[in-house]
Parts: sequence; C-alpha cells; structure tokens
Amino acid sequence: WLCEHGHEQGLIQVMEARHSISSSQFDGIAAMISRFLLCDDLEPRKALDRLVQHVAGGPKAPPDEARALRDFLRPTNDEFGSLDESTINFTNQREGLVLAERFFRRSTTNLAAVLWLDDLQWGLETLPFVEHLLDEQVNDIPLLMIATVQEEALAERDHERFLLEEILQSPRTSSLAIDA
Repeated sequence: WLCEHGHEQGLIQVMEARHSISSSQFDGIAAMISRFLLCDDLEPRKALDRLVQHVAGGPKAPPDEARALRDFLRPTNDEFGSLDESTINFTNQREGLVLAERFFRRSTTNLAAVLWLDDLQWGLETLPFVEHLLDEQVNDIPLLMIATVQEEALAERDHERFLLEEILQSPRTSSLAIDA
C-alpha cells in the first residue's frame, strides 16, 4: 500500500528487489537495478547506452562507471552479450556494494525511494548490501528499505538468519511482526 500510493502521488519511486528459494538471474539488487533502468529487454549496445545516460545524469562518476554497472548487472555478460569494450572484473564484494550505492545515490537526487526487499530470507547476496547501506558512513541517501521475511523459511537458513539478526542490531532498523 505504501509503495503503491506513494508512487501514484509522485512522492516516491519504488524499487523492488525480489528473492526466491532457487536464486535466479531475476533476484537481488542487480536484477532490480536492471529492471528499474529498463535494461532487461534491450540489445547490448542500447543497454550500455541507457547505463551511460543514467551515470551521466548524476554526480560526477569514474570514467568506466557505466561499463562497471553493466558488468555488475550481468556478471556473466549473458544478457548484454559480447561488447567491444573490455569487461570490468570486480576483485571483491565491496566494489559491487559501492557501485550499487552510487546507483541509489544518483537515482534519489530528485525523488526519494522505497527499496522493497521481498522474501529477504532467500537474499544471501542482498544482505551484505543492506548492511552496507546501514553503515553510518552511508546515511545521506533518501532511501527507505522495507524487507519482508518468512519466518518459517528463515528457520532453515542459518547464514541468512545470522545476517538478519546482525542487521536488526543496528539502531537504524526496526522489526514489525505481521500475522498472516
């Protein structure tokens, strides 16, 4: 309701990161960014052009930012195909987290956003990003994160449960149990 009505009124933009038990290319932060920027169905050159436009529309970015974003969205390069430019290889997880942070920073310069993290109990790759955004050093992005978690599914996922418990220790988070 919050997302639907806020978006209808032009008060927020809604970004939904889905997660599934089988973890597919349609899950997580990278897939959400690709959907948000409408890159999913574009041919490789047009997708890169769209990413270049997005990067150019925000604060000054490193020269290879659009190509890095392309490779973050599709690390195997399956969907974007083979392009003439070289691939940007991430040497650690933090590089991808910072790149996604910069996406949110650019995307929220004119309008706040709600990031809906659906079925986060299956979002092992998304949880470090949530922790990154909750870091005190990243507190100037107008972004509200709302996560849904199925308690019964979480019971079987020790690593995700541990990370979610750590996230809930942050003074910037709260939890609300909803009976279905």
